[in-house]
Amino acid sequence: MINLLPEETKKQLRAAHYNVIMLKYLTFLGAGMGFLVLACGVSYFYLQVSSNPDSNIGTYNVAKKQLDGLKSDQSITKNVLAERVSYSSVVTAIATALPSDAVINQLSIESTAAGTVATFQINSSSSVTAESLKVNFASSRSPLFTSFSVQPTSADSSNATNNAPIDCILNINKGVSS
Repeated sequence: MINLLPEETKKQLRAAHYNVIMLKYLTFLGAGMGFLVLACGVSYFYLQVSSNPDSNIGTYNVAKKQLDGLKSDQSITKNVLAERVSYSSVVTAIATALPSDAVINQLSIESTAAGTVATFQINSSSSVTAESLKVNFASSRSPLFTSFSVQPTSADSSNATNNAPIDCILNINKGVSS
């Protein structure tokens, strides 16, 4: 029955059929382009929000505060370690400065803000005098000691040579013994 149609009508029907096919392709192409534009827009928005410096500034501030806290803790630790006193090296230095037969009866080491003070009492089987102790500590030239002094005792000077205990005070430098 279509074959009986005039040629002009056949051409019109073919053109209408091609127009419908072309409209389907254009609709599909438009939907694809719309999807691509939407996907690009969403990804652009996501990248803008995630790389925004204002959104990362809170994390940066927290990390910076932690770093500043660690730096201040490190400087405090450095200061504490610079002023520490190694008591084993102090006792060893005192022992090397004493005569061979001297015995330390009492040893007290106190740390204060100004420095560390060691007070001790010495007994000896030989006649050790306060002057000989001063000479020994002066000749040791240890960087640990600032000054050495002998406390006056209640006994007279004849007892000092008769093995009476001698009380001594020694100032220790902070930080040198480390």
